[in-house]
Amino acid sequence: MVATLCHISCDLGWLQYTDHYCRDYPTVTKNILSQERHHISQASKQGLHVPSYIPTVPPDILNYLLQITRGLTLSDSYPYLTDITQTSVHVLTLYKMIMSDSPTVNMKTVLKRISNFGMTDSSKPDSSLSSSLELTLSQRAVTYMTAHDINMQKLSMLPYGVLLPLQYAIAECHKNPPKDWSVAAYRLIGRQDLCEQLQLSGHIHSPLDNEYDQDDNADGMDMDHEVLKLLFSEDLRIREVRRLLQSAKPVKINITQEAGANDQDFIAEQEMRLLTLCKRTMSLPVGRGMFTLHTSPPVLTDPQPIPELNLTGKAPPRNTTIDLQHIPDVPVNMNSWPLFHNGVATGLRICPRTSKVDSPWILYNKPRSNDMTNDHAGFLMALGLSGHLPNLATLNIHDYLCKGHDMTSVGLLLGISAAKRGSMDLTTTRMLSIHIGALLPPTSTELDVPHVVQVASVVGIGLLYQATAHRHMAEVLLSEICRPPGPEMENCLDRESYSLAAGLALGMVMLGHGGDVPGLSDLNMADTLYHYMAGGHKQPTVGVQCYQIKEGDQV
Repeated sequence: MVATLCHISCDLGWLQYTDHYCRDYPTVTKNILSQERHHISQASKQGLHVPSYIPTVPPDILNYLLQITRGLTLSDSYPYLTDITQTSVHVLTLYKMIMSDSPTVNMKTVLKRISNFGMTDSSKPDSSLSSSLELTLSQRAVTYMTAHDINMQKLSMLPYGVLLPLQYAIAECHKNPPKDWSVAAYRLIGRQDLCEQLQLSGHIHSPLDNEYDQDDNADGMDMDHEVLKLLFSEDLRIREVRRLLQSAKPVKINITQEAGANDQDFIAEQEMRLLTLCKRTMSLPVGRGMFTLHTSPPVLTDPQPIPELNLTGKAPPRNTTIDLQHIPDVPVNMNSWPLFHNGVATGLRICPRTSKVDSPWILYNKPRSNDMTNDHAGFLMALGLSGHLPNLATLNIHDYLCKGHDMTSVGLLLGISAAKRGSMDLTTTRMLSIHIGALLPPTSTELDVPHVVQVASVVGIGLLYQATAHRHMAEVLLSEICRPPGPEMENCLDRESYSLAAGLALGMVMLGHGGDVPGLSDLNMADTLYHYMAGGHKQPTVGVQCYQIKEGDQV
């Protein structure tokens, strides 16, 4: 086509048209100018009538686009032929839509159609384009491209300078597309996830539609949004993760009451659905702890807020509150450990390398009432995992342990042991030994230590003596794996958890040493552990046997 047009312009003597074609396609037209033979005779050119709609200077679409981009008034409209120069029409229309602030774009000042009978500017259906006020400039452009079957393959054929504004409009829509677009529109902006969602469910569920507010700091996941936008600038994954992990708001119970079902059965069905959803809610703190790990520097004047673990529900459309009080199958302390993990997730937000976490600040985070909570117990353990808990004064540690709150003792003992793991610290060893009967002298006063605190203390010994191969601790822990129930059955409850903790602690003490440790060969550790696993005759034990449980001679 270029060669034909260049030949015609040469024969007619239209030098500006010839120069235009040669500049755009020099490789195609380089041999045409050297030809001396012309296809149109001089006599034919003298009788040729040039129509008035053919300008003397060839229309340059790049110049038109430049004027539209700068917001200048066009001196003349761009001529086009129907169904022939559609690409030029689409490009000019898109540029006019992107650069115009008005929802209605008048294309009469930009385009004029050439027909067999001359020029006309009124018979084109798109002479005046109108768009919704709710659409942005980029969304209007993408809507036009979708309506005229313009895909990425066709756009890739445009020059890079012409394509760049159109690609920018597509990128803007990629971040936040409307919900009512077609599959072709979502495919054009590169949102294959929304294409599949629309094809499967028939509608789009966008993170922007829910009631979640990213500026709501009650969920315990407030972070530096400007940094997150730089890390994840192409989608809304951070906002969606916050929505999925938030546990401070009631869950929605979307159940439709069937015809004929009475209200009492319907309420019972709602409560059972709430119980199922609460199991998911109680697991969210673990994910939130990983999501917000070390993202919050402490503020000396403000305590670290612990988000609520809400186990209630709301039933639309009246938002009726549903709770678990009338469900008989709910355990009494169902939320004890989830609240503990909720506190751990909050404590793990604090950056590890900071000097602002001292004893007064830790006490400043205590509950306002004198009653200890599971959330604060988990918060103490998290401070130990981050290395801050050793800053707590010894007197304050004593006060915490004297409260008699089991979860607080567990969090404190495990936190301090984790912060000082592998150090064999004598002060911490004495504190842990008070809660383990096997480490106390035979003549010491018998203490009533809760079972969960004993288990935490045993694990704490393993952390404190991690990878040290300490003989005395290894010997005690090896024997505690098969601890008898005791003469008064004081050790008969949850014996499996204590044995498991002793085995884990023994593994941490012997971590990385194998079986060739000097001074431990007489313990026959591998044979004893195999005996515990495979069973067999019991070894003779030292101590008083249980008076109420008759155990055989087999392990």
